[in-house]
Amino acid sequence: MLSNKLDSSSNAIIVHKKANQRLYFLRKLENLRVDKTIMMFYQSLIQSVLL
Repeated sequence: MLSNKLDSSSNAIIVHKKANQRLYFLRKLENLRVDKTIMMFYQSLIQSVLL
């Protein structure tokens, strides 16, 4: 039971890191005023990591 908790917490940390990396680039694209269709595509990439 304890190892199962560790696995889920380590998975949450990995997902959190991936999401933060992608959100960083999303903010950079937004600052550069990138086209909205590209922004939507990139947002879908972030959602795929979180879900």
